[in-house]
Amino acid sequence: GDTIHVRERVAEKRASRSKPDRGFVAFDVEVVNQRGEVVQSGQWKLLVLRKPPEA
Repeated sequence: GDTIHVRERVAEKRASRSKPDRGFVAFDVEVVNQRGEVVQSGQWKLLVLRKPPEA
């Protein structure tokens, strides 16, 4: 069987327009085997809590 690992990179981040305490983060993701071949790729999109602004 293959030995795989994941490479990810933040592709985009932005605040939510309707919920100011949240934001969206998109990651470009690649699954790579032991030969360095990309065997799967895609994008993860997450809704996350944002830190409150500093006073």
